[in-house]
Amino acid sequence: MTNFDRLSPEEKKKAEERIRIIYVTWDELCTNHESAYLSAPIVTEIAYRYILDAKRIKIFHPTEIENINEYKIAGYLSYWICKLRPVQIVKHVTRFTKIQSLLNEELAFHISISRINLERSINNEPKIDFFKHDDEKRKKFINDLFYSMKYRLTTGDTLSQIYKYTEVF
Repeated sequence: MTNFDRLSPEEKKKAEERIRIIYVTWDELCTNHESAYLSAPIVTEIAYRYILDAKRIKIFHPTEIENINEYKIAGYLSYWICKLRPVQIVKHVTRFTKIQSLLNEELAFHISISRINLERSINNEPKIDFFKHDDEKRKKFINDLFYSMKYRLTTGDTLSQIYKYTEVF
């Protein structure tokens, strides 16, 4: 159960930013809002659990970590999106991936790449342009990643490492 009263004002602000990122990315991805929607209580719970994870990392690593990096942010957000599944399907959806049952994983991936690219642009580094090239290697990687995110045991740390090495593509 979400209890935002346990969060500091700074943590509440970060949770609100994460909620906004989820909704903005969903609006960019979804072509038909009558076919699927985001569950507001689940999106709120995702942001809350993400903040608790970030808080836990800082408690257990107080001298090493002041702020978690963009890959951890992406990994932990992805983890909670895939675990709590905020995308609720009403009827068939026309979208980017062919498998409708992987909408939550697709949302998590897009949010993660966007978050990583935001940090890269702040640091004047080139963005990861993962969707520009339509080659078989990338398609296979995305399909395998989405499948693993849905059906295999993945952690926020595992996903953060995967995102860190997406630059290889």
